[in-house]
Amino acid sequence: MIIDSHEHLIVPEKKQLALMEEAGVDFTILFSTVIHPETAQDLTTRTRELQPLYDIFTGKKNPVEARKHSLEELKQVVDKYPQKYKAFGCIPLGLSVEENNEWIEKYIVKNKFIGLGEIVPKTGEVKQLRTIFSSAEEFGRLPLWVHTFEPVKFTDIKELLELA
Repeated sequence: MIIDSHEHLIVPEKKQLALMEEAGVDFTILFSTVIHPETAQDLTTRTRELQPLYDIFTGKKNPVEARKHSLEELKQVVDKYPQKYKAFGCIPLGLSVEENNEWIEKYIVKNKFIGLGEIVPKTGEVKQLRTIFSSAEEFGRLPLWVHTFEPVKFTDIKELLELA
């Protein structure tokens, strides 16, 4: 069995299944996404599709609401194809342990997701993962998937290793 351990949800869902079949992948661990650049037909539609991400970065769009929507979208596809997918669910940075626990219960455990991620800290934010590590421990050592390239720097990776 060939397992792809990290792929973001592609829409339409049939496209992702076709790509898996073409690559000989039997099973995939899916991650959510707030954008779908794969739907773009040209530069204009690609720019339009990337705009929500820019809006999150600039504070024009609520990142928590965007994550909730992406988790709903992910759950629908995983529920429809359980023989093909398991999922990791995103979690916002900066929450307390109690808030993390509520989020994990509502959006990870109830959705039958198997881990937390992809967590994308900016450089200097890795210490905020401490509460997520604590919550992951409380839920039976849920695995974490942390984004460890740009904007994360080498010093951040060292901090992440210390947390782990």
